[in-house]
Amino acid sequence: MKKLFAGLVATIMMVGLVSGLSAGSAVAKSRYPDSVATGVNIKVANKVKKGHSVRIGVKVTAAGNGGPKNGSVSIRVHRRAGGYHWVDGRDYDGGWVYFRTSKFNKVGKYFVRARYDRPGANSPWMDSNNQDSFKVVR
Repeated sequence: MKKLFAGLVATIMMVGLVSGLSAGSAVAKSRYPDSVATGVNIKVANKVKKGHSVRIGVKVTAAGNGGPKNGSVSIRVHRRAGGYHWVDGRDYDGGWVYFRTSKFNKVGKYFVRARYDRPGANSPWMDSNNQDSFKVVR
Protein backbone atom coordinates (compact mmCIF):
# COMPACT_ATOMS: atom_id res chain seq x y z
CA MET A 1 0.00 0.00 0.00
CA LYS A 2 2.85 2.39 0.84
CA LYS A 3 4.51 1.67 -2.53
CA LEU A 4 1.26 2.33 -4.40
CA PHE A 5 0.73 5.63 -2.58
CA ALA A 6 4.37 6.70 -3.14
CA GLY A 7 4.09 5.87 -6.85
CA LEU A 8 0.87 7.87 -7.16
CA VAL A 9 2.41 10.91 -5.43
CA ALA A 10 5.52 10.70 -7.64
CA THR A 11 3.38 10.53 -10.79
CA ILE A 12 1.31 13.56 -9.79
CA MET A 13 4.44 15.54 -8.98
CA MET A 14 6.04 14.69 -12.34
CA VAL A 15 2.93 15.69 -14.27
CA GLY A 16 2.84 19.01 -12.42
CA LEU A 17 6.54 19.56 -13.06
CA VAL A 18 6.31 18.80 -16.77
CA SER A 19 3.25 21.01 -17.31
CA GLY A 20 4.89 23.82 -15.33
CA LEU A 21 8.06 23.69 -17.44
CA SER A 22 6.40 23.60 -20.83
CA ALA A 23 5.84 27.14 -22.10
CA GLY A 24 3.33 28.07 -24.74
CA SER A 25 4.14 30.38 -27.63
CA ALA A 26 2.90 33.94 -27.89
CA VAL A 27 0.33 32.88 -30.48
CA ALA A 28 -1.19 30.39 -28.05
CA LYS A 29 -2.70 33.31 -26.13
CA SER A 30 -4.77 34.42 -29.11
CA ARG A 31 -8.11 34.03 -27.37
CA TYR A 32 -7.18 36.71 -24.83
CA PRO A 33 -7.35 40.25 -26.27
CA ASP A 34 -4.37 42.53 -25.61
CA SER A 35 -2.20 39.66 -24.47
CA VAL A 36 0.79 39.75 -26.84
CA ALA A 37 3.09 42.75 -26.74
CA THR A 38 4.35 44.10 -30.06
CA GLY A 39 7.18 46.39 -31.04
CA VAL A 40 7.70 48.69 -34.01
CA ASN A 41 11.07 48.82 -35.79
CA ILE A 42 11.90 51.87 -37.93
CA LYS A 43 14.54 51.88 -40.66
CA VAL A 44 15.55 55.38 -41.85
CA ALA A 45 18.77 56.98 -43.14
CA ASN A 46 20.75 59.11 -40.69
CA LYS A 47 21.31 61.98 -43.14
CA VAL A 48 19.25 63.17 -46.10
CA LYS A 49 20.27 65.87 -48.56
CA LYS A 50 18.16 69.00 -48.86
CA GLY A 51 15.72 68.71 -51.77
CA HIS A 52 15.49 64.91 -51.51
CA SER A 53 12.88 62.62 -50.00
CA VAL A 54 13.58 59.72 -47.66
CA ARG A 55 12.45 56.10 -47.67
CA ILE A 56 11.25 54.86 -44.27
CA GLY A 57 10.71 51.19 -43.44
CA VAL A 58 8.45 49.95 -40.64
CA LYS A 59 8.18 46.39 -39.28
CA VAL A 60 6.04 45.11 -36.41
CA THR A 61 7.49 42.32 -34.24
CA ALA A 62 6.22 40.29 -31.32
CA ALA A 63 7.66 37.96 -28.72
CA GLY A 64 7.44 34.27 -29.55
CA ASN A 65 7.38 32.48 -32.85
CA GLY A 66 4.56 34.47 -34.45
CA GLY A 67 3.84 38.04 -35.25
CA PRO A 68 1.02 40.28 -36.40
CA LYS A 69 -0.05 39.61 -39.97
CA ASN A 70 -2.77 42.27 -40.11
CA GLY A 71 -3.64 45.69 -38.76
CA SER A 72 -2.51 49.13 -39.84
CA VAL A 73 0.66 51.20 -39.61
CA SER A 74 0.67 54.98 -39.56
CA ILE A 75 3.70 57.21 -39.76
CA ARG A 76 4.35 60.88 -38.98
CA VAL A 77 7.38 62.94 -39.91
CA HIS A 78 7.80 66.44 -38.55
CA ARG A 79 10.44 69.07 -38.00
CA ARG A 80 10.63 70.20 -34.41
CA ALA A 81 11.41 73.77 -35.43
CA GLY A 82 8.29 73.76 -37.60
CA GLY A 83 7.76 74.09 -41.29
CA TYR A 84 7.24 70.42 -42.17
CA HIS A 85 4.63 67.83 -41.24
CA TRP A 86 3.91 64.66 -43.23
CA VAL A 87 1.47 61.83 -42.35
CA ASP A 88 0.71 58.54 -44.11
CA GLY A 89 -0.85 55.20 -43.25
CA ARG A 90 -1.07 51.72 -44.75
CA ASP A 91 -2.56 48.34 -44.02
CA TYR A 92 -0.08 45.96 -42.43
CA ASP A 93 0.14 42.34 -43.55
CA GLY A 94 3.48 41.28 -42.09
CA GLY A 95 7.09 42.04 -43.04
CA TRP A 96 8.47 45.48 -43.85
CA VAL A 97 6.20 48.30 -45.06
CA TYR A 98 7.94 51.20 -46.85
CA PHE A 99 6.91 54.84 -47.08
CA ARG A 100 8.36 57.64 -49.25
CA THR A 101 8.09 61.19 -47.90
CA SER A 102 7.85 64.40 -49.87
CA LYS A 103 11.00 66.44 -50.54
CA PHE A 104 12.64 68.32 -47.67
CA ASN A 105 13.27 72.03 -48.28
CA LYS A 106 14.63 72.99 -44.87
CA VAL A 107 17.81 71.85 -43.14
CA GLY A 108 17.41 70.52 -39.60
CA LYS A 109 16.45 67.60 -37.42
CA TYR A 110 13.32 65.65 -38.26
CA PHE A 111 11.45 63.10 -36.16
CA VAL A 112 9.70 59.95 -37.35
CA ARG A 113 6.96 58.32 -35.27
CA ALA A 114 5.48 54.99 -36.38
CA ARG A 115 2.39 53.44 -34.81
CA TYR A 116 0.87 49.97 -35.15
CA ASP A 117 -2.88 49.58 -34.56
CA ARG A 118 -4.39 46.13 -34.22
CA PRO A 119 -7.09 45.04 -36.65
CA GLY A 120 -10.01 44.65 -34.23
CA ALA A 121 -11.15 44.54 -30.63
CA ASN A 122 -10.64 40.76 -30.33
CA SER A 123 -7.12 40.74 -31.74
CA PRO A 124 -4.44 39.25 -29.48
CA TRP A 125 -1.84 41.84 -30.53
CA MET A 126 -1.29 45.01 -28.51
CA ASP A 127 -0.90 48.45 -30.08
CA SER A 128 2.63 49.85 -30.11
CA ASN A 129 4.69 52.77 -31.38
CA ASN A 130 8.28 53.92 -31.72
CA GLN A 131 10.18 56.99 -32.84
CA ASP A 132 13.48 57.76 -34.57
CA SER A 133 15.14 60.83 -36.04
CA PHE A 134 17.30 61.92 -38.97
CA LYS A 135 18.93 65.10 -40.21
CA VAL A 136 18.47 66.99 -43.43
CA VAL A 137 21.80 68.51 -44.51
CA ARG A 138 22.96 70.76 -47.35
